[in-house]
Amino acid sequence: MILAVVGSHILTPEQGKAAWPLVMGLILFHDPMEVVTGDATGIDSVVREAAKMCGFREPTEEAPSPQWPLTVYAPGVREWNPPGGNGYMARNAKIVGRLQRGRDKLVRVAKRVNQSTYGSGWTADRAREVLGADDALTYYL
Repeated sequence: MILAVVGSHILTPEQGKAAWPLVMGLILFHDPMEVVTGDATGIDSVVREAAKMCGFREPTEEAPSPQWPLTVYAPGVREWNPPGGNGYMARNAKIVGRLQRGRDKLVRVAKRVNQSTYGSGWTADRAREVLGADDALTYYL
């Protein structure tokens, strides 16, 4: 099972503290074979660190296929949908493209207030289309 976790890229210190036990609990509860996220600050950075604490590793030259992979997708360009389509939208579509109905889950961890973008919401909307509502969840900080 792949667990993809996406979310808000800007967190207050309080939201960051609240995100840690939530993300760690998601990883421990779902017990995935692979964790997938983006490379942004905020939730993505919490996911990367929590997954590493749980034994997940990004592939390296020395270990190209770790037992518990942590897959981090980065956009080619740090814009939503730039010409050439290599921005956040394409990166988020790749995350969803890794997921299969009946097997995987996507969790969006978002803020209810002061949310300046909807990138993780867009991703969760696409994941609901692919996975169904029960396997594309949103938690709010």
